[in-house]
Amino acid sequence: MILFKRLKRYDVVEIIWLDAWSPKTSGWLDEHDAGQMKIRTVGIFWDQTKDYIYTYGAISMTDEFCTLFGSPFNIPKGCIKSVRVLK
Repeated sequence: MILFKRLKRYDVVEIIWLDAWSPKTSGWLDEHDAGQMKIRTVGIFWDQTKDYIYTYGAISMTDEFCTLFGSPFNIPKGCIKSVRVLK
């Protein structure tokens, strides 16, 4: 299990990860057409499990009893290449 121990709730993070990729054609491809989709996601770290990192694009803390989340984004840890806390 990969745990990113240095991450704390509310850290703004940059995550570089590889997404599943499918070409726009259903025909044959040569080795130069095959590729990968490298993604850069910037979000607010919320939590992690053994399989996922959970981020949000916005968190509204209206009071101590109510927290609203916007733009949730969960990234499988097996796809992550790097995680960096932004300042």
